[in-house]
Amino acid sequence: METEFDIISNMVCEKSSVLEVGCGDGRLLDRLQEMTDADFFGVDPFIFGAGNDCEPLRAEEIDRLDRKFDLIYSVHSFHHFENPRQFFVSAKKSLNIGGRVVILDWRYGAQTGVPERYFKYDELIEILDETNFQQVEYWISGDNQVLVAAPKEKIRIAIASDRENISPKIFGRAKFFDIYELDNDEWHFLERRINRIAEQNPHGKTYQILEQLCDCQFLIGIGMGQKGEGRTKKSGHHLIKMPAGTAVSESLEKLRGLIIE
Repeated sequence: METEFDIISNMVCEKSSVLEVGCGDGRLLDRLQEMTDADFFGVDPFIFGAGNDCEPLRAEEIDRLDRKFDLIYSVHSFHHFENPRQFFVSAKKSLNIGGRVVILDWRYGAQTGVPERYFKYDELIEILDETNFQQVEYWISGDNQVLVAAPKEKIRIAIASDRENISPKIFGRAKFFDIYELDNDEWHFLERRINRIAEQNPHGKTYQILEQLCDCQFLIGIGMGQKGEGRTKKSGHHLIKMPAGTAVSESLEKLRGLIIE
């Protein structure tokens, strides 16, 4: 029978960012760190004996962390969460594009006197629906149930263009941002936004650009300055670099392949 370690370790990708919610003393985190070069972090309101990569936080507060994750998981802790729905709301804000939430918990438990609640499958699906998540996988493993979930969202991108091709200027100096949305594996053009500060150099220009494109997960262009790229990554956006002069249609196909893979 597969162990909790087996289940979680099979979901960790190399060089990914991983958060354990309810990490306790960090024992599972330590084991996982020994097998991969992924970046691990843990939170628990009652941390005891854990290392420096853990912080005392409730599950519902993980969006307060100044970072995003590719995988957020919880092992035998979900039944203690004060507000499971708020946890998923917070998790959605804390996930990178394509990220997953994994809940591994017992299907039932002993009456210990400690506040706890064990959820049936239908109840878990109801929580996902209410928080705009969708089930990716679900299975029973001995006394455990495992739920893998992902946010329901359409992929929206902004292309720094000169109308037909990728702009030869760095992202923040492009004249236009062409907005596309991926729906049912097909790109749909939504609108062309004018970059009104293209030729300006105001303080915090990157932040103004990111605010203008806050509904887009991917930004396509020849690149940004070093500070701009750092701020973009920190904001949760993904910058995809394409050579100047690349046709917008070609860029869309390349990005479509990356996303579907």
